[in-house]
Amino acid sequence: MTWKVVEKESKVTDIRQEYGGSEEYIEKMATESMRRPDDFGYWGDDDMFRTWGFSGIDLVRDATCLDKANWEAFHRDIVQEYPDDFRVENFGHWAVGSVDRTLVRVLNDEEAGIVYDNISDAFIHTLSVHDAIAEHCVLDETLLAEEEYQANISWIEWASSSKEFECVDTSDPSSYEKWLDGLIDNESYMCPDADEYPDDNEMLLAAHYQGMWSKDFKEFWVEFCDRQELEVPTLFK
Repeated sequence: MTWKVVEKESKVTDIRQEYGGSEEYIEKMATESMRRPDDFGYWGDDDMFRTWGFSGIDLVRDATCLDKANWEAFHRDIVQEYPDDFRVENFGHWAVGSVDRTLVRVLNDEEAGIVYDNISDAFIHTLSVHDAIAEHCVLDETLLAEEEYQANISWIEWASSSKEFECVDTSDPSSYEKWLDGLIDNESYMCPDADEYPDDNEMLLAAHYQGMWSKDFKEFWVEFCDRQELEVPTLFK
């Protein structure tokens, strides 16, 4: 499933007509968005907490693949629709380090206050995004798959430096992609966000089926193939 926003030509009418939240709920969320946290130091634009607030779409230093994918989808589909109503600012946090936070224009006019007709379309659209995330978790499954693919490549590159995989030839520039293809072909389970990866034997099987034998480890691969009841590569015969 790929979550899609309404078309730009009819965004004002469609957003206000199609969004399921009540006017009371929208006003409540607008209040929460602009509420300044206790003991919160802020030295940015003076419109913050007056007409602008937090969108709730943030990216921490150690963000998950899901968070990265949703961030990218939100900025691609929503922020670009309202270029004057969003901005990203970086905040420091004692627990998670650096945080990129997407700020949103909540009110069109400060003097008009927090009333439904004065709340920006960008903010209402942001609320609809949160509803979509609550319902399905991911806004764009293609983006999530791309993030997971890159995370898996990075993990394989890291894992390949261990002594257990000295027997694997990674001299080719596309070795890590090739290794991952082998794991996918073998239906090995990988989930970066859950920190779940294949065990050593699965990694070696994938490398074997991809022909990634290091010629300096003949004895290892011959013994490995014997244990797995696999044919010994011609390279070592």
